Amino acid sequence: MRIVVYSDVHCPFQDDRAVDVVNKFCLWFQPHVVVLIGDVADFYAVSKFDKSPRRATGGAFFDEMLITRRILKSIREANPRARIIYIVGNHEFRLRKFLNNMIIKTPALATVFGLAGVDTDNILAEILPLEEFGMELVDLNKDIAKFTDNFIQLGDLFIGHWNKVHKHSAYTARNLLADKGVSLIQGHTHRLGTHIKSTLGGILEAHEIGCLCDLQPKYTCRQDWQHGFAIIEGDKDMKLFTVHNTLLRDYRFRFAKRIFQG
Repeated sequence: MRIVVYSDVHCPFQDDRAVDVVNKFCLWFQPHVVVLIGDVADFYAVSKFDKSPRRATGGAFFDEMLITRRILKSIREANPRARIIYIVGNHEFRLRKFLNNMIIKTPALATVFGLAGVDTDNILAEILPLEEFGMELVDLNKDIAKFTDNFIQLGDLFIGHWNKVHKHSAYTARNLLADKGVSLIQGHTHRLGTHIKSTLGGILEAHEIGCLCDLQPKYTCRQDWQHGFAIIEGDKDMKLFTVHNTLLRDYRFRFAKRIFQG
């Protein structure tokens, strides 16, 4: 079993070179499964946070969706035969919160959306062509109004966008492992780090796998973030596996005596 995990692309704040190097690796590695671990789209325009007015317009939202579609298309082209799983992160969840708040404040909108044929419960699948690209969406239960852990399980490994962030590299991994008691992979923090713990039941491992977005986005000052992604090799049942928590240093990394660069 060969698996590649992409994390936190944050279109339109993606780093095209970082995405490109992972795509190039996938063309060579040919993973069986690709997991997009959340926050592929940023949904900046519908954020509740203070924002630049020019990025809060309908046109900016439309442009963000076009960029996200381009990135999704590039990932599918790099992984033509892989099963691709798209896990909803807290940034994709912004869209649900935005629509829910609109409907609560203006109940007539529910009727308008219904007449327009807009399924607000499945809005993400409607505005992104996931079916066209053969991607499976892993969303939260429709009654959940506040983002919480969202994950999948592959054998003994849990891969998700967990609702926990700590300030320093590997601190989130450490605390998630203590809370969940399983081996896991976390996006969300934009940092790389690994924490391993020996228990009476066996050895557990938790990994934060970095991000593929711009490390100096326009909406914030420079952060303690790193470009990275996860490469996983395991048996078909994913009971025995190795996680390669991979740092992209200046858009380059080594694997199997090869250098991949974007």
